[in-house]
Amino acid sequence: VQRLASDGASGDGYGISVGTSGDYAVVGSYLDDNPSNSGSAYIIERGLGGSENWGERKRLVAQLPSTASDAAANDRFGESVAMDGDWAVIGAPEKNTARGAVYLYHRN
Repeated sequence: VQRLASDGASGDGYGISVGTSGDYAVVGSYLDDNPSNSGSAYIIERGLGGSENWGERKRLVAQLPSTASDAAANDRFGESVAMDGDWAVIGAPEKNTARGAVYLYHRN
């Protein structure tokens, strides 16, 4: 099964990193523009849209709890991803002047 980002564009780097857990996967798109090369990640789910389909559940961008997006140009959010149970972990190695950051997301 091939899966593309619903809003993907050439050069986004969709699929640079992939993590799976059960019926879910997280897919990094580290050069997605929101703003320029800030990156994003996508949660996809097996069976969403049909029994043989992996459907897009949610697009994630760098976001602190209870705030709007804190994405900045060239963060490369999604360059590394991992998933375990209800948790997704997304790396942004260029965040904070290349000090990097890790974002944790919990499925509810």
